[in-house]
This record gives sequence, C-alpha cells and structure tokens, in this order.
Amino acid sequence: MFKELLIELFSEEIPARMQTDAAKNFKSLFSEKMTRRGIPFGSVNTYVTPRRLVLHAKDLPEKQEDWEEERRGPRIDAPSPAIEGFLASAGVTLRECEQRETPKGSFYFLTLKKQGQKIRDILPQVIREIIYEFPWPKSMRWAASQHSWVRPLHSGVCVFDEQTILFEVLMGKEEDPDAPRVYFNDISYGHRFLNPEPFKVKNFTQYSRELRARHVILDQEERKAEILTEVQKLAEEMGYQLHHDPGLLEEVTGLVEWPVFFTGSIDPSFMSLPPEVLVTSMRVHQRYFALETPEGALASSFIIVANTKARDKGKKIVLGNERVLKARLADAQFFYEQDKKISLQEHAKKLQNVIFHDLLGTMAEKVDRLKIAAEFLAPKFGISPGNCQKWIEILKADLVTEMVGEFPELQGTMGKYYAIAQGAEPQDAQAIEEHYSPRGSQDQLPASELGRFFALIDRFDTLIGFFAMGIKPTGSKDPYALRRTALGIIRLLEDEKKDFNFDDFLSWIYNCLREKPGIIPLESLDGQLREFFVERLKIYWRDQGISHDVMAAAFSVGRDDTLYVLKRRCQVLQKFLKSKNETGNALLSAYRRACNIIRIEEGKDRIDYRGEVDKSLLEEKAEIQLFEALQKLVPSFQEAFKSHNFASVMNELAMLKPVIDTYFNDVKVNADNPKIRANRLRTLSFFRLTIEKIADFSKIEDTL
Repeated sequence: MFKELLIELFSEEIPARMQTDAAKNFKSLFSEKMTRRGIPFGSVNTYVTPRRLVLHAKDLPEKQEDWEEERRGPRIDAPSPAIEGFLASAGVTLRECEQRETPKGSFYFLTLKKQGQKIRDILPQVIREIIYEFPWPKSMRWAASQHSWVRPLHSGVCVFDEQTILFEVLMGKEEDPDAPRVYFNDISYGHRFLNPEPFKVKNFTQYSRELRARHVILDQEERKAEILTEVQKLAEEMGYQLHHDPGLLEEVTGLVEWPVFFTGSIDPSFMSLPPEVLVTSMRVHQRYFALETPEGALASSFIIVANTKARDKGKKIVLGNERVLKARLADAQFFYEQDKKISLQEHAKKLQNVIFHDLLGTMAEKVDRLKIAAEFLAPKFGISPGNCQKWIEILKADLVTEMVGEFPELQGTMGKYYAIAQGAEPQDAQAIEEHYSPRGSQDQLPASELGRFFALIDRFDTLIGFFAMGIKPTGSKDPYALRRTALGIIRLLEDEKKDFNFDDFLSWIYNCLREKPGIIPLESLDGQLREFFVERLKIYWRDQGISHDVMAAAFSVGRDDTLYVLKRRCQVLQKFLKSKNETGNALLSAYRRACNIIRIEEGKDRIDYRGEVDKSLLEEKAEIQLFEALQKLVPSFQEAFKSHNFASVMNELAMLKPVIDTYFNDVKVNADNPKIRANRLRTLSFFRLTIEKIADFSKIEDTL
C-alpha cells in the first residue's frame, strides 16, 4: 500500500525573489535523498508562500527494500592486525568473507545483507540533511544557531500516511543549551494577521483546505492567477487596462498569502513626470500595479495588493500608500528638475569619476573607445561617423544624474528625456535609451539604426574588454553578465543583413585596450571569444528549434558568414532535411553512400579521388547525366550563394535526387577498367564536394 507524505517548513518571510528557486530546490533535494536511499516515490509537488515551504509526495512505500552492501577488505597477504580490524568493524568472521582477484591483487570481500528501514524512521534524517544543505543564495543564523536558513525557521510539519512523525532538528551545537531547535509535529498556522491560530494537520487535502479557510492560498500559481484576474477586473471597472509587468506580478505573488485589493491615485501635480519615472517609483518602492488608458497613456490611478483585510474598507491603507508615493514622487520631481539644469555634455564630464572596472578604467575611457570604434565601423552601417560622435559623447551621461542614481533601472531612458529637453528630436534621442536593449532573450530590439549600432559597439566593448583582461564566465558564475551580453550581440546581429564581421569589432576595440597592463595576446583572445560565441549561439538557436547537428553542418562551411547568413543557412538546411516528400533524407542517404564508397576505395588505393572528371571516360547514360547536372549546379550555386538564396540552392539539390538514384541503380562504380573506375570515383567525389558547399552533411544525424 503506497503512502502520502507532507512536509512543511514554517519560517519568517522568505524574500519573494528566492521563492521559485526554493520550491525547485526543495523538490530536487528530497528526490536526491530518497533516490540515494533506494526509496521509490511517485509525484512530488512543492509549494511556497511568504512564510512556508511545502512538499507533497505520493506513492511512497512503507519501508525500504532489503539490500546488500559489498565491502572490499585488505589484501589476502596483509598483516593479521589489518585483517582482524576489518572483521571486527563488520562484525563477521573470516569464513564469511570471500577471496577475489582484482587488477590490483587478491583481496577479501564481504557481502552484508541490510534490512530496509521503515520510511517514517528515515524521514527525520532526510529532512535534517535537506535543511542543512539547502542552497539559499543568502541565509542567516539566529540566536546560537550554527546552521543557517533564509530567515529564522520556527517549526515544521511532517505527516506520513496520516501519522505524525515527531522529531527535532538541531540548528546549533549539541552541547549548547541555547542552540535553537526546530520541532516537527502536526501543527501548522494560518495567515499571520487574519488567522494566526494553530491547527492540526492530517493529510495534504485537509491541510490545503484548512489553509484556505484560514486565509492562505498555498499554490503560488493559483495565487498568481487570482491576483492577475482581480487586478485586470479592477482596471476594467475603472475604464483602464493593466500596465504589462510580469516581473511585478511574480514578486507580489511572493509577498502575500491572501491578496486583498485596493485602488489609489497619483497626485495630479506629478503627472508631468516621464511615465517611466512614475511606473518605476510605484514598482520599485511600493509594488503598485500601474494602469494605462485605452490609448496607452499612463493613468493617474494604481492598484495596491495588500496581505491583510481592513475594517474601514482600506481607507487608511490607501491614504497611507498615497502619502508615501507622494513623498517618493516629490523626490523624483526634484531630481528631474535639478538634472535638467545641467546639460548632458556637462554631466558627461563627470564620467571620468565613474569606474567601469578596475582593469578597464573609467566610464569616460569606455566612451572614448566607443568613439574610436564608431569612426571606423559606422560607415559599414550606413551611419555618419560625425553624427555618431555627437551622440556617443552623451550616451552614458545620465549615469551621473540624480534620477538614475535613485532609479538605476532608468539608465538610458532618462538620457533620452534629458536630450529631448535640450532640444533633440525624439526619434534621435531614442538611440540613447535603445542602446541598452535587448536586456534579455525576450526584450525588444532597438528600433532605430543608431540604437542598434550603439547597442552593438557597447556590448562588444564590454565583452572584448573583460575577455582581454582574462575575466570570463566559469561554470555557473558570471558576475558581469557576459553570457547575457553575448546573447544581446547575437540577437542584434542575427537579423542584420549588412556585411561586416567579428574581426572588425575585435581589432578596433583591442587596439584601444592594447596599453592596459595584463591584457592577453590578440590571437588567444580571438580564439576564446569565438569559442564562447559559438557555444552561446548553439544554445540560443537550439532553443529556437534548430538542431545541434544542423548547426554543426552549417558552421563547418559558413565560418565567414554573418550571423544573418548563417542562420538562414541553418533554417533552410533543416527545412530541406525535414521535407515531407523525404527529398532531403533521400539525398542525405545518397551522400552517405557516396562518402562510404570513396572512403573505402581511397583507403584501399591510398589515392585522393578529388580531381577533375574526364568526360571522355563517361560511358553510361546515368553517369553522364549526373556529371552534367553537377556541372550546371556550380554556376547557379555561386550566384545563389552571393545573394544568400539558400532556398534556391536546396531546390537545385532536390533536382539531383532522381539523377543520383539512377546512377547508383545503373552504374557499377568499381568497374573492371581501372581508368573508368578511377573516373567514376572522381565523379562521386565531385557529387560529395558539391553537396558540401551548402553544409558538411557528414555531421547530420539520423534523428531528423
């Protein structure tokens, strides 16, 4: 009979940003501990609220299976004390051991039969290990504790098959009477303010039902859905729509166990501030949901999600929140007005006091590098170098403003607004904001040419600079977000049709860094960066559905392609190989057959059969047709490659299928005449090399 398990870890508030990973880690640690002990289990689900981490597992056995443990003892010719010590530690006699030969000699071996324990007796140690090993990004000790938790851990619930398991987890030293202990039983608690009274837990269904009755929604996804539904409903009732902010929704879900909704208003005197300032102030400081009018303008109302009810229908809560927001926005307005009193050009002079990185100098030095790179690279984008210099001068200037000091999230955005305040055209000033995009894999790309160009050279400077100084991601550590920087470059380049390459960026930015102490040689840097980019590219394109072997095949022949061209090559190749009419796979089979024949015969003859085909030695109609078809492909391939029309190339390749099929059916490659045989092998080699102009088909696997 399979059993159900419920574990609750009840603590002070868990930071919202850590909750999702905590739930995953709880499941992962539990699964690993049980698997290591040979205990099977069914589904495992974890839940998290601000004050509790919960695990619900099904289909556990009542006890472990019995098992055998094998131990290797000392060598047969070892001294007697060593042998006697081994026997004593295992509690056996020499007769119970067996002798075995191993590559390292003859040893005593012992097989011990172990009796499986009851699961209820194993769980206390499993839970102790989980608590002691839990990988919180930040944790704390309290009182006289030696072990840490994200916040003080108060109590726990452990119910197995509706039976309470009583035990304690010592968080300090055994000999310390003040060391905190976490007691596990069947007692949980409701909402901190609305229903804090304890209640007994019998099983998961009763537990989750009791929590809801006591104003706690256990399932974070259910809580999130309820929040989203209610705020959208409130917005519609006011004639507005919700400002899209999935990050805020995620955070608020982690701040409340029982969401209660109120609406507030922004003081009209602050509505002249840039909308991003209002939204950021509400989001960062107060976690309010901003609203928009049907036309997309920021509304003067917002929604508060509280973690408690109010007797006065929330009047005091709303007034208090409006008062706090007013003070925040008054500060923001002051910063905004003060910043505008100084031109961006004057602000930019202060960048010499802002350190970009100890090894790479100041932000002013970074700006100088961008100017030098832009002087050479701008024409490749069809951009005036003179226009670039003007904007690069103020590209980073808002970093030293009061507003960005208060709200770092607004870097670039405030630069745009300050440039407009100085008389710049909005479409031009937009490039200052856009050069920080994309910030992630789902973020929008810059809309303007200038914004895309600045985004590229800024990221290349960052990436090349750090790698040049020997700083690069290792394992899970990436403190300077260089993987995200590389992804930004990939996204910017993969749809860029202009003809430029990686070397252009590398050489100019490296020259600007050449005098920095500790810089690595250019050749080494080139190799490291290319390897890094290829790995990031493979991961990103794999997530977009391009298979790894198609990428390997295309990369082999497209090393000098721009990312735009390389991606088109991959996409068209994959589509061709997955074609419903099986043309791609049929041609792939013919290619492999040709390669195998050539490899075998070249191995036997010790001759490379690449070379010119002698048309006068072609006897069979099928081999003449194949040779002529291949000859026609060469010029059409060249024309198609120039225009990157890979679809046309694939259509041409598809026409080879019936020709090569007929060839293999009608032509004896290993002819008796050695000259004809060699010529036919050269024809097959011609076929192979023609195919490989589009990709190295030898890297394609059979899984397509």
